[in-house]
Amino acid sequence: MIALFAALAFAVAPDCAVDRPAMLALPRHVFDQAHEGCRALAERGCDAAAADLIAVYRAGHPNDPPILGWHEGQMRANAGDYAAARPLFFAAHHAGQFGWNDYVDVTIALYRSRSRRAACGTDASGSDPASRDASVV
Repeated sequence: MIALFAALAFAVAPDCAVDRPAMLALPRHVFDQAHEGCRALAERGCDAAAADLIAVYRAGHPNDPPILGWHEGQMRANAGDYAAARPLFFAAHHAGQFGWNDYVDVTIALYRSRSRRAACGTDASGSDPASRDASVV
């Protein structure tokens, strides 16, 4: 019991604070692709905060390429919000881009699988992860 309380006391949520105005003022390629942009949040385990920041950025830059919606979907799915991610993924389909739509479809299938497993409380093997011997993994 003491070990449980000690573990909980040291469990620290990631720091998801950012200078929002500065982040939103970044050029798209820096905001989206560089470590000083929204990726900094994702690297800290702040997927939901990154998705929210991308959504605000997208609203303020409606003429930017739709890849930002794809990245927002990835962050929402990584945060476990598959329902919000799904329409962002489907909106990423593009006519005439060889291979891209296949990548989109495979990604959607992967997250659907994760979503179903999470809803059932199972892992990739179909078993309850809490019931497995961790030393086997």
